[in-house]
Amino acid sequence: MLAVISISMLMLVLTIFAYKRALNAHATFSKIHTQTDFREKEEAVMRSIVSIVPNRAILAMQNGSDASTASRMAVSFTTIFQDALNQANARTSISADLLDEISDGTVYRGNTGDAALADVSKIFKPAIGTGSGITAGLNEDYGAKYPPSLNFSGTLAYDKLYPIVSDYKKYGTLANGNVGLPTATYADFNLIPYPQIDFGYVQPGELFVAKRNWWAFKMNLAAHDDTITKLSRYDRTIVLSLYEIPSQLPISAGAYMALGQYANGSAWQNITISGTVFAGRALVEGATALDSLASRRGLDISTNSTIGGQSFVDNPFTPGIRENYQLTEGDFFPVSLASESGKAVFVPISRGNDFFDRYAHTAETNTVSPTTWNEYSVGAMQCAMRLDITKAASASDPTPTELTFSYMKNGSRETIVLPLDTGVATSLPGRLLGWAILGQGVQS
Repeated sequence: MLAVISISMLMLVLTIFAYKRALNAHATFSKIHTQTDFREKEEAVMRSIVSIVPNRAILAMQNGSDASTASRMAVSFTTIFQDALNQANARTSISADLLDEISDGTVYRGNTGDAALADVSKIFKPAIGTGSGITAGLNEDYGAKYPPSLNFSGTLAYDKLYPIVSDYKKYGTLANGNVGLPTATYADFNLIPYPQIDFGYVQPGELFVAKRNWWAFKMNLAAHDDTITKLSRYDRTIVLSLYEIPSQLPISAGAYMALGQYANGSAWQNITISGTVFAGRALVEGATALDSLASRRGLDISTNSTIGGQSFVDNPFTPGIRENYQLTEGDFFPVSLASESGKAVFVPISRGNDFFDRYAHTAETNTVSPTTWNEYSVGAMQCAMRLDITKAASASDPTPTELTFSYMKNGSRETIVLPLDTGVATSLPGRLLGWAILGQGVQS
């Protein structure tokens, strides 16, 4: 009897021990799965944020964006984060449409993974300090872990709440020593390193002309429901950068572009292109040689063409081709798509004919950004020198009788009226009219 009881107790203890280990293993496996789920959702949320921010920054520069609380909220980081959660499907484990496709009406979900995620302030917080909004890279040195901050004379609180792009944000003393050229001379744009992304505008690490706006925040998707999941997860510090890039490529186009052949089908002759070519969508024909090619929406490359010294018989984005190239040739892959570059997006700004017309636009008011969209994107409104026909002979005779020349001097605009029917005033500097015409041509 004693032996039976002893063996029974031993078996019971072993069974309890094995059961406890199984419970612990199950709990550990559950936490790993949940952590992986949060990490993958955060990656999807970040990709969504990157695609949303440029469009909201443009909207913040447009007429009426600051007209009401509702219009301001539409471009706020709070709304951006909410929309990114929706776009990344972070609130649901499976879409209703997909569930309807795989369900026969009797499906029961044991672990939905669904969460309301209603309070974005629990998920997104300033990277430095506390309070509302996020950390803006303005007017303060945040140390070596962060990019050099810009200087801004406007309201800093707005930039913590909205993705503001403005001509008033400039490189100043905070960037000295961290950019390639003196900020006293080159405040609007400077030489900065190209980021480590796969979109080959230029090679990663290479200096290029740009201005880097940035915001930093902490993201922790698990923090919203940690009282339910009992899951502890570290905050991820994210630096969100928006680069303003003046065109500096030999060839670039925001729409479709064909290279290598003339319209009649004959090949280009005696043409050499040095540097990266960018197009919204590109067709490379014939024996064309390019240093690198970047596109937003797709490209077609003939087998006779070479990009970065390589010919691509297969689609260059076939899995394994980029990795093999980087192992054998180097880190910079000469063919790139914006959608292939991960958490990056490239937005060309093209106003078409509006770019050349100062008079086609009404004044914009009530904008969140102190710089309006037309001021920012219409080249004619940015010209330092302008020459306008301000009088004509009559309503039926458009012969110019008066020109008005204006130019920038010490930050202020000066104006000179040039009558054409009475002769130029003798007090004007020699060749002034010639300089005015030349300047207008250069700006165009």
